[in-house]
Amino acid sequence: MLRIDLRSEADDYFDSPTIHGCFDVLRQCEAGLEIAVRWPQLPSLAGLLAERMGEEADGGYPVVVHPRGGLDAMASLTDTHGLEWRCSLGRVALCPDVHIKLSGLYDSCASGHDLNRVHLRARPYLRTVMRAFGAERTIVALPRPEEAGWSEEESRMWVEDVLSALDLVALDGEFEPLSLEEAADLMFTKNAAAIYGSGSLHDARRTAAMA
Repeated sequence: MLRIDLRSEADDYFDSPTIHGCFDVLRQCEAGLEIAVRWPQLPSLAGLLAERMGEEADGGYPVVVHPRGGLDAMASLTDTHGLEWRCSLGRVALCPDVHIKLSGLYDSCASGHDLNRVHLRARPYLRTVMRAFGAERTIVALPRPEEAGWSEEESRMWVEDVLSALDLVALDGEFEPLSLEEAADLMFTKNAAAIYGSGSLHDARRTAAMA
């Protein structure tokens, strides 16, 4: 798995024609690609993915988008930044070979802010991601406090937020024909195993299709 991890100041990084060419080269390396970005970099990345990958699955190696915070205290989804984020996320989700990894949502958002405020506002973001990508293309990674420097309270809140979002999206029928348990199994284990090592995307998607 190849990885790109952008610095916070590189908001327009993916707008460069040179980067578009480099992306094509990376896609030919017979390896998956994980791109870790802050939320303000998402519009630029969405443009790159829409242009270079399009809306047709090519059966190649997957691209995993790993957002790592960056929205000031989890701004409301209805304000200007929130609407831009939703539009960009929708463009990314249109590319069928792109997955999204949810583990860094709190990284920047909780730092220096009232944790309860972040906790309250994280769930709509999680639900939006799950609806856009579905169970088959969402990877939920649970925090490792000893590695990320999270407090026990932050870890507990993250788990509560993920499970609450999962329940509500399933209740709305967004994961059908999958059951809640089958959707959770894909998001928490099978998708990651398929992309990062011990499984295959074909097997994971076939399981979802047969459910």
